[in-house]
Amino acid sequence: MVKVRKSFKRNAGIFFGCFTVVLLLIFVFKEEKSLYDQAFDVLMKSEGGYINHPSDPGGETKYGI
Repeated sequence: MVKVRKSFKRNAGIFFGCFTVVLLLIFVFKEEKSLYDQAFDVLMKSEGGYINHPSDPGGETKYGI
């Protein structure tokens, strides 16, 4: 029983070590948009397009301008 516990602890340590390395590699090599690009995408979802709504006091706008 002592042998089983030792080998289990060792194997679990190896598994979680490898798992951690894989997660770090995914995080490091994942190409992600910059914070600016992410913010711009969010802004365009709410401000994108042409709007000319009669109840809008800002009047005619395109992309929030």
